Amino acid sequence: MLALALQALKHDFDREKTLDLVETFILERLRGYCLEQGARPDEFEAVLAVRPSSLLDFMKRLEAVKVFRPLPEAESLAAANKRIRNLLKKNETEEVAASVDSSSLLEAPEQALLAAARDARGSIDALLKGANYTEALRSLAALKGPVDAFFDGVMVMTEDPLVRQNRLGLLAMIEGLFLDIADISKLQD
Repeated sequence: MLALALQALKHDFDREKTLDLVETFILERLRGYCLEQGARPDEFEAVLAVRPSSLLDFMKRLEAVKVFRPLPEAESLAAANKRIRNLLKKNETEEVAASVDSSSLLEAPEQALLAAARDARGSIDALLKGANYTEALRSLAALKGPVDAFFDGVMVMTEDPLVRQNRLGLLAMIEGLFLDIADISKLQD
């Protein structure tokens, strides 16, 4: 609606910059409203990080994050997502694709994580299409065990560049599952 409204204006101005400023203004008003309604600032930031396409979608995601937060798996998965984000940032040499060559997985924990990630993707796709973010995050909570086992048993930043890229690709896949809903790495303890 905002883009359509800006197109109706005939004078010369930077439409993209104006659109960004108006969206930012609206989201700041939404922040105040959501915090007054009991949302925590980090919950709002987790959803804001993925910039949902509509305010209704934003609110559905925020509600899902609020339901996810008290789950026993939430704190561990938020910490794991922070660790994943840091590992992906450390890899400055090249872009990490969220793909994995399964034949190159050497350790049982990384094989188990890939299987769990693929299962999770299959189970949440329909939930995401229906904007059922609460159930999608509940489904992703099942990744806690495989993610913990991966970090306990696998060295990600190994010397072998192919193994390292494969492991980083697996982590990017896990991060992507959550970023389809919200950036839970933003959740604080």
